[in-house]
Amino acid sequence: MSNIAGALRDIKAGLGHAKLVAVSKTKPVEAILEAYAAGQRLFGENYVQELVKKTRAVQNVANDIEWHFIGHLQTNKARDIASIPNCVVQTVDSDKLARRLSDLRPGDLDPLRVMIQINTSGELTKSGCTVDGAIELAQVIGVLPRLRLIGLMTIGAPNSSADSFQALIDARNVIEKAIKLEEKLELSMGMSSDYQLAVRMGADYVRVGSAIFGERTYPQ
Repeated sequence: MSNIAGALRDIKAGLGHAKLVAVSKTKPVEAILEAYAAGQRLFGENYVQELVKKTRAVQNVANDIEWHFIGHLQTNKARDIASIPNCVVQTVDSDKLARRLSDLRPGDLDPLRVMIQINTSGELTKSGCTVDGAIELAQVIGVLPRLRLIGLMTIGAPNSSADSFQALIDARNVIEKAIKLEEKLELSMGMSSDYQLAVRMGADYVRVGSAIFGERTYPQ
């Protein structure tokens, strides 16, 4: 069994109902296909061009992959993302971006599944909206014909992930009461360093990269 397959097995054994998004940013297509061969189907990417390149590279051999975009998305890059059939955008944080994605989603594809990113730590370096902003954004998404809101996403604060995760849980309760949704919002929280805590607190998705693929290497 390869290191990737073994890591996937060990992580999934403790996930309960949570779904694993294998974060493959900066990793080669070969690593994705190795994880795919071990049964992994959800993959996360942070950069638009890298995601587009990888979807094209694997489409003939792994066309049932569900891609999750988990990086900051600029509106001028929305067209490329909106055209990917089996994609979830976890980082919608503005009306402008939501409207752009809806406008650009091809009519022959299912509505684009999205999550609202909430900045639960208040850190200026992190993207995401406030809870009040998320309520307003959820109302906007609710009337956009080419989007479907499926959940909320956050990044845990250093050394206080539990507070961030609880804030996301509380935000879900507030948003679901404020806007009558037909489906329960799912929570995407937890990464390699804190996914086990996120699972214990009720995460529906965890985003794990280095614990599966090893430490990332970035071009110089």
